[in-house]
Amino acid sequence: MRARIAGTAPGYDLAVLQLNATRPVLHPIPVGTSADLQVGQAALAIGNPLGLEQTLTSGIVSALHRPLRSKEQWEIGDLIQTDAPVSSGNSGGPLLDSAGRLIGVNTAIVSDSGSSATIGFAIPVDVVNRIVPQLISSERVPKPGTVAVIR
Repeated sequence: MRARIAGTAPGYDLAVLQLNATRPVLHPIPVGTSADLQVGQAALAIGNPLGLEQTLTSGIVSALHRPLRSKEQWEIGDLIQTDAPVSSGNSGGPLLDSAGRLIGVNTAIVSDSGSSATIGFAIPVDVVNRIVPQLISSERVPKPGTVAVIR
């Protein structure tokens, strides 16, 4: 299957791809909401940790509305914190609720050792839903920390 990059927002760890062929037919993940997330609810992370494709890990939503400073020193705010085992290969992968709905996009970890014994962070799906249309229409997406947090 071939794809072209329709837009990127590196500060949000997001990209939109336009697929040129859809054989076999793809089925999108149902999109949930992050507005009503609760600390303690189930969180499932999908990704390719350490190059191991199609890995599912489970945990809970540990905290909400967490800020995190990037390596470039701008702040990404309003993140979902999870204890689902996440590593660098999960970045850009979905964070799901127990019904399999998208609640966030895995974006960062904090770890003293660099291992998967980390605290994971995801961009809330409500932020993703705000950014993706801007990427599709080729509008410029502001850096994280420069947009108002919608709660």
